[in-house]
Amino acid sequence: MIGVAAMNQPLQTNPTKTKPFDNQTITTWLAEEGFNTSNEQEEGIVVITDSGIKLVIQIDVKRNFIKYYCIFSFKPNQDEIQKLRLVNELNAKVVFSRFSMPKPEILVSDYFVFNKARLRKKNLIQSLRFFETVTLNAIRQH
Repeated sequence: MIGVAAMNQPLQTNPTKTKPFDNQTITTWLAEEGFNTSNEQEEGIVVITDSGIKLVIQIDVKRNFIKYYCIFSFKPNQDEIQKLRLVNELNAKVVFSRFSMPKPEILVSDYFVFNKARLRKKNLIQSLRFFETVTLNAIRQH
């Protein structure tokens, strides 16, 4: 049997590749990658992706996570039961994104990424693109 023990020292990170976990750094990284961002809003950093989807990035430093979310509207004249069934079906089939219906006309998709104190640009961009792809594919299939 292989034994595993906790390390008593932190892992060393390359300081040139990581930056503080803050809105300014993330906004700069997004701009460097060609994303259109708005000024930081109260709700977070608003990003327009290549596919035209508007999503928001929120940073929670105390709990060490980044939340991505986007909001869609339901087509008019849909039954609320049908909408709730869609939300339940999306949640049952899509693993990496959570769907909710906070208001009868709104569908929200969100995704959380845990990150402890340091963040790499590559990880931020990859998780943003992953969230966008998973969410859009799920919506398009329905």
